[in-house]
Amino acid sequence: MTTRYAVGEHNAPNSHRVIVAQTNENVNWSGWSHRLHFFAYDHQYPGTVRFVVGEAHNPDRHMMERNDIDFNRDGWSHRLHFYAFLHPQPGTVRFVVGEAASPGPHRMMLSQRDSDHNGDGWRHRLHFYAYLQPQFGSPSHQPHHQPPHHAPHHHHHHHDPHHHHHHDHHHHHPHHDHHHHHPHHPPPHHAPPHHAPHNPPPFGGASFPSGLSQPGFPSTSTNFGSYTPSLNWSSVQGNLTKVSVAGYNIWGVNRSEEIFRWNGFSWDKLPGAAVHVSAGYDGSAWCVNRSDEVFRWNGASWDKMPGALTGVSVSTANNVWGVNRNQEIWHWDGHSWSKVDGRAVQISVGEDGTVWCVNAAQEVFSRANRHGNWSLVPGKLTCVSVHNANTIVGNNAAGEVWIWGGNQWNKGSGSTTYISTGAFGNTHIWGVNSAGEIWKHHG
Repeated sequence: MTTRYAVGEHNAPNSHRVIVAQTNENVNWSGWSHRLHFFAYDHQYPGTVRFVVGEAHNPDRHMMERNDIDFNRDGWSHRLHFYAFLHPQPGTVRFVVGEAASPGPHRMMLSQRDSDHNGDGWRHRLHFYAYLQPQFGSPSHQPHHQPPHHAPHHHHHHHDPHHHHHHDHHHHHPHHDHHHHHPHHPPPHHAPPHHAPHNPPPFGGASFPSGLSQPGFPSTSTNFGSYTPSLNWSSVQGNLTKVSVAGYNIWGVNRSEEIFRWNGFSWDKLPGAAVHVSAGYDGSAWCVNRSDEVFRWNGASWDKMPGALTGVSVSTANNVWGVNRNQEIWHWDGHSWSKVDGRAVQISVGEDGTVWCVNAAQEVFSRANRHGNWSLVPGKLTCVSVHNANTIVGNNAAGEVWIWGGNQWNKGSGSTTYISTGAFGNTHIWGVNSAGEIWKHHG
């Protein structure tokens, strides 16, 4: 049986704030007007995923995300959770959540609509499918099996990313290093895994160094841009080689190839072993192990995916990018892999689908989405991270932090070797330095 959730919007002009309540009444409270309602489940059924709502004050407002843990972090307190669908089911309608952070506080808007919530200062955050009328009994889940958006006519259009392909050399594709056109091949698809995520290794916690020091601040600025952003770095317990941030979905791996997820206060160790992990904005996560095998987190364990990659980047479950040992670029649409032009050794996709990558020559390229074209970006980086088209950070070989200003790089404070940005306007940046120390900046 479903439960009714009501959404109220604040009456103050241009406040654009909403709250969510589990109630059979409309939200016509002091200062609030009823906006909409939906029916969802208060516990999990097959096909549903968990959405959590956090509240903040001064001013009162709510925020929503997809997560298996409660919303208690960064000034938000958990208020409620519910279970709804990511894909349409009989009798459901689509609800979308947009977020804004300027002007005013970080806040969300919830609407019933078929299109994403983008424009007028809002950026799409998530969507779910729920009911307008109460449902009795358990849902009859319809598996989501719609064909790919571009169904391949020929088999070779959706090969797994461990197949080597000849690719053409257009001038601005990120494959300029023609001398390394045929690097050594990745291991066979069925190479024995090193602690495949299906077989968790013995438990071992992250090491917590006792002496944490502030990241180094370069004494001289080799600044391309007009200003040097000061990042408010604070230390985080633990020791990692890579970290990935997507909103409040934060994952990392350490030198022992152990996998961790941040719960808002500390690191939870998860099964499996990986050399690279990526967090998605819909709560998803993918990882790659030392045998180039690819896995997707299902909420409790790892599912092995087709293909062989050395790096992966997740926007949502249907928008995943990766690079393999041949420096080929691949895209997962939720159903199959397709090869993308260009070459790269590291890649990042944002919440809005923007993609940036770095090639073996440390050249930087960007494209608007899966169907865009690569454009060369000035500068040299070893690592780049994208939240959206306007929010990009990177590290160079010297460990310097660089923030993209729209047409130039601006040097940020601190030093990291692997950096990740996961929120509107660079307000949520995490990084690890050469010692494996973990740092976060909250704007």
